[in-house]
Amino acid sequence: MKASVYIPSDIIEEILFFIQADHCTPNNQLTYHVGPTLYSCLLINHQWCRLVVPKLWKHPFYYAWKGSGNEKLISTILSFLKETLRKPLICNGFVLPSISQGSTFDYISMIKHLHYDYMLTSVESWCKNLVNSSGNNNVSMIIKVILRLFVDKSVELTSLFIWPNNVYLRHYNLNKYMELVEPEFNGLLKNLMSLHVETHSHYPSAKFLQKLSLIVRNVKKIHLRTPLLGLKGFPNGMEAGIAKNLCTLIQSQTKLEEFKLMSSFKFTPSFISSLSVHTDHLKSVALFETKIDEVDSWKVLTNCLNLERFEIINCVGLHSDFISLFYNVNNFKKLKWISMEKNQPNEINEELKTCAIHKYKDDLRFRLLKSGKIFLQVTHS
Repeated sequence: MKASVYIPSDIIEEILFFIQADHCTPNNQLTYHVGPTLYSCLLINHQWCRLVVPKLWKHPFYYAWKGSGNEKLISTILSFLKETLRKPLICNGFVLPSISQGSTFDYISMIKHLHYDYMLTSVESWCKNLVNSSGNNNVSMIIKVILRLFVDKSVELTSLFIWPNNVYLRHYNLNKYMELVEPEFNGLLKNLMSLHVETHSHYPSAKFLQKLSLIVRNVKKIHLRTPLLGLKGFPNGMEAGIAKNLCTLIQSQTKLEEFKLMSSFKFTPSFISSLSVHTDHLKSVALFETKIDEVDSWKVLTNCLNLERFEIINCVGLHSDFISLFYNVNNFKKLKWISMEKNQPNEINEELKTCAIHKYKDDLRFRLLKSGKIFLQVTHS
């Protein structure tokens, strides 16, 4: 029998990096397909296992929800509860897993990225098997206990995902998200660097967004998706309140470097105007499937002095006033990448692209991707 070949840990780390990179979307988001691949790597030997486990537990709810292990994941997490956290649950009729004894890994402390909706649906799935199920109350109690466990384990999240459109909760909707912004859990969010927020129906509520903007102040990357916000006609200005507090959340950051806006229509001018306090810091702005029809919004974007990446894809509402404004702007001294594709009307999109080519003709080189889209990459001398 041949002896196993030793591979240095740094080489394994490189291999794992490329496994993850191979399963990323164009937006640098991991696809769920990477989960099974990494799980397979766990079985190679102890060395591989030791290096893979932290990568899986950086964002455990994402992998569990995309697979079938969400209930098991909650049981694993609850097995790390101290007696002080277990006792109130047991008194309320919860049957908890045995306390984890001598675990090789401190899984909880590894968590860095929280897909909060996936955590909610995982907890709801775990609670459905309870004999005395009381819907919202059970889910809320477990969520709070898990968050307290995170605090006890000194978890400091770097990314938070609020994606209500990605899950369906059978019971837990009334106060969704509010536990996360209770004062005792503020420490989980104090070092947050990346925030991904999607609106869907009534969620996230204006109240949640208001509280979040008071807690989270140092985010460098915000990705915002607002399909149908402002078009549903909810009473009492509910949608306007959500949009207003989203703008406050954007403005409250100290050094925002990346902003991506997707599927925005009615409130696009407000969202873009909220970037005016960040024009000295923004390095990347991307607009996807968004309505852009106000020149004032365009002026805000062209005032970003340190912009390195500028993308406008599948947007509508462009008109000729944008062309002269873009052509005359001299602020993009650090621009490295421009992408303008499939925007409407098409003739304006083509004029903008031609304008970019003409303006940066000495610094541009073209790159043809597999999709056939042409991107303009600026290479300053």
